[in-house]
Formats: sequence, C-alpha cells, structure tokens
Amino acid sequence: LWKRAPVAFESGWTMVHWQEMGWDLDYIIEQSLKWHISCFNAKSGRVPAEWTETVRLWCCRMGYRLSPRFVDYPAQARPGDTLHLGLWIENSGVAPLYRAYPMVFRLLGARRCVSLVSNASACGWLPGDSVFTCALQLPDSLPQGHYRFQFALCHPQTLLPAVRWASLGTQPDGFLEAGSIEITE
Repeated sequence: LWKRAPVAFESGWTMVHWQEMGWDLDYIIEQSLKWHISCFNAKSGRVPAEWTETVRLWCCRMGYRLSPRFVDYPAQARPGDTLHLGLWIENSGVAPLYRAYPMVFRLLGARRCVSLVSNASACGWLPGDSVFTCALQLPDSLPQGHYRFQFALCHPQTLLPAVRWASLGTQPDGFLEAGSIEITE
C-alpha cells in the first residue's frame, strides 16, 4: 500500500518514555524507514536532548526527497520549436510523492516569462531513480533572446510551485534553475 498512499506512524507512549525504558532508537528508526514512513506523530511529546540530532536526520529520511540529477535540453531553439527534454530525478526518501503535481518548465527572459506544462507528474516516483522524457511546444510568438531555464512541480490549478526540491539552486519562488537557453530566429 505504501506505493499508493502515505504511511503515518503514531508514537506508542512518548520518546522520553522510550528513553526511560532503554528502547533502541536506531532500531525504531530503521524499522519505520523499512516500512516506508511518510510522517510521524510524536504526540506533542518532547524529544530528549541527546536524541535531537538523530531525530532530525530521521525526519530528513521520511517520505520523499526529490533531487534532480540531470536535465538534458537544447542550448538553443526557435519560436514554435518542440523542445525535447530528458530528466533524471533521484528520490532519496523512502516513499513516493502521492499527489499528481505536473512538472512545469519556465523560460524567464528580459521581456517575457513563459510557463510550459509537461505531461510529466511526480506521482508515483518511488525511492531510487526516475528517468523520463517529455516534449514541449514553444510559442510561435516567443521573442528571441536569452532565457533562464527553470522547472518546478506545481499545483495543477495555480501552476505555482507546490513541492520543494532537495537541491541547491532552488529559487525563492520554488523553481529550480537548470541553466539557460537561447531563442534565435
């Protein structure tokens, strides 16, 4: 079921009680990760100070953790061209993303910003590597010039970034900078 729906854990007792009982935190964590934990409810109990860093690292391993490893796209194109893209995304978490957020590509130029919605969705990207290709049609009216090439997983209605990448280079608005592309005549 973990491939289709989140796995939520709730603490039996509290972490302070676990510590008092001498329970093995590392074993508990490894078991939860093996069972593809998406979230954990600690019952508003505090984390023992000695366990804070271990629990912080545990939280970083829960759920999904998407990191683009490679984006293949042309260095230049013309208005109206079809861009053929290839992406390699690593999910270093233990669960997939369960919502169908489309991948949106953005060309950000001095005079124009164009968003192109792909048919790629992160829904179901299991732990490990996902490689996919897509084709995007550039508008015929796209002005020539230099464009920053960015992408994000966006909400399907608003097309605003909805998922934060686990990568350096993510812009404050949630788009990840892939590089640049030159639009020529």
